[in-house]
Amino acid sequence: MRWIVLAAGVVSLLGAGPPPASDPPAEEWQALAERARSVAEGVERVRGVRLHAVPDLGRGGDEERSLAASRRAAAALTAERLSARGRAWSDIGLGDSDSPRLLYERLAADLGGLAYDPLSRRVLVAPGRLADGDLAPEGADADVDSLLLATGVRPDEPVLAHALVHVLDRERAGRDYLRESTDATLAAAAWLEGEANLVALLYLFEGLGVGRQVVEGKLDPGSVLGGALVPPAIDRVPGAVGSFLDFVYREGFAQASAAYSGGGWAAIDRAAASRGTTRDVLHPPAGSPVSFSIAPREGLPGFLLADSDSVGEQGILTLVSTRTGKDNLGLMAGDGWIADLLCRFEPAEGASTEGYTDWAVRLRSEQDAEELEYGLRRALESRFPERGISLSSPRVARLAGDGRVFTMEREGSDVRFRIVPEWLDRRAMFQGGTSPPKKSNTRQK
Repeated sequence: MRWIVLAAGVVSLLGAGPPPASDPPAEEWQALAERARSVAEGVERVRGVRLHAVPDLGRGGDEERSLAASRRAAAALTAERLSARGRAWSDIGLGDSDSPRLLYERLAADLGGLAYDPLSRRVLVAPGRLADGDLAPEGADADVDSLLLATGVRPDEPVLAHALVHVLDRERAGRDYLRESTDATLAAAAWLEGEANLVALLYLFEGLGVGRQVVEGKLDPGSVLGGALVPPAIDRVPGAVGSFLDFVYREGFAQASAAYSGGGWAAIDRAAASRGTTRDVLHPPAGSPVSFSIAPREGLPGFLLADSDSVGEQGILTLVSTRTGKDNLGLMAGDGWIADLLCRFEPAEGASTEGYTDWAVRLRSEQDAEELEYGLRRALESRFPERGISLSSPRVARLAGDGRVFTMEREGSDVRFRIVPEWLDRRAMFQGGTSPPKKSNTRQK
């Protein structure tokens, strides 16, 4: 117990950030290479897996690191698809049109000042990070200095350990964890970032002999080293992107910690390999995870499929909770998710903004579908408080606003949400929801 209290003191006292940025002298390059080899040995010792090769460390300013993140995001999903996806997200209320690009780039940038770039196969290090003078945070008291000297851990070394787990993942997976769909990307990123921060914390505290106790104590990785183990300003990122980052770094760490406590690294490997959706990250399945896919519909005449996506349970939860301000509604709306397909159709010729969005969601039961429909209706009401939702039948709801028509249809355990321009709706190219509407009686929760 005495060591756990001591370790907690180290966590709170390491709040100072990295030293100020400065251009290192040429002779520091050799020191950086030696530091990388030393930390790699620690990662191999903690994780029990050997790196095939220790990557080069290269200095990279803000612009270079930002460009590296943009290139990596573009390698996962083209700029055209990210733009089309942004228009679909904007239609359904999941952030704005730039949110998908920002999410992929923030995940690619990882911890910001020190992150692995798989395209260049280097760890990009911001000026001033991993400097010779970073043995202890400037101005730290004598107790912290003594502990860090005793363990031999410098403030940036756990961050480098985190980055080296990304190198290890690239070696074993042979591909990036940024995937084609949002749901698969969030799930893969959650497991990897959870594992990377587990390694970083065990590396940090192994000299005290309390690493496992600290990990099992449900520690928030954002509370360590002044937040260096989460993306910069993660708690100030608004909307859906902030919620998704929180899921990846905090929920990912919590789930990885739970798996590690129950079965060590082998349990994390099994979970990452088999629990590939955000639903499976949030809810460990009792048996084999349920897998189901939805086939995309054909576009209307003159329209082409510009992007297809799955936002998963976490996407639904985020949409409803951020729009309504009620976390319980988000949890209820997302619960029971089995599969979803978010399609963006755009004209073969003409402005992309004249396209339409079609979102199909399969739920576990009719009751789950009713809860999702209710959550989406509440989210719509929050976006257009001056407009009422009309019902053309008990299972079809419509709202017109911002030059678009929003239609929700529920049939059995399926919910379909379509957003079309008013001119397209007037042409009656969509069926359903055309009978005279009646006023909705919205229940409260």
